[in-house]
Amino acid sequence: MKISPYQQADRLLARRKIPREGHELLRENLASCLAQGPGERWTKKIERDLEKPYSDREVFAHLQKLESLSLQLAPFSTGTWHVFGSIPKGRFGANSDLDVNCEGGLAPESIEALKAMPGWKVNVFPPICQSDPRQLNTAVESAGLEITASYQHGEQLAERLSRFDGQVATRPEPGFLTDMYTQALNRKGYQVEHHPFRVVPPPQPVEPAAEMTWNLAGMPSVPLHNIEPQGGNSRLA
Repeated sequence: MKISPYQQADRLLARRKIPREGHELLRENLASCLAQGPGERWTKKIERDLEKPYSDREVFAHLQKLESLSLQLAPFSTGTWHVFGSIPKGRFGANSDLDVNCEGGLAPESIEALKAMPGWKVNVFPPICQSDPRQLNTAVESAGLEITASYQHGEQLAERLSRFDGQVATRPEPGFLTDMYTQALNRKGYQVEHHPFRVVPPPQPVEPAAEMTWNLAGMPSVPLHNIEPQGGNSRLA
């Protein structure tokens, strides 16, 4: 008999003696990855989270840390930010990172200012915007690779945006990532209470959606569907 991704997640947590109470988000993230079917990308995410499990409170502490770091980049761009990945999809964990596409390149003086800031790595890459040569395509990464921001314009930005599903357009301001993630959890039926803090799961969890995957050329391929891992062959047993 086929079991659901949430039942599979419960078994993984039980084997490692991780209580469900206070770990609702870890359970949700494991179920979301299990629902994508077998694949190296999802297996690595599950193994990572089981090696370094986290509480619900630690998830929001990590999110606030990334939010604070990302706001250091806000003064360098006036364009819209497109956040993609685990935050808008509601499967963010304490081991997750932040990926964002920013509209517009960076001016040379902004690049130099970012290079002077401790904890950031900056790379400029072609092509240069013909209409405004001062707008340079730029990739910015935090020292721990917890944040990756890509500043692009025109066709380069449009092409990059087409590669990612589930993006949310936003502007960087205090609380923007916490609000985005909380809204994603609400769509899945979770409620986040702050006084005292706790994450309340839905009475009936929503089946995790299949996500876009990538072929070797870096272009979207067919989404994976719910496939139960084969018990004896699973690296997660």
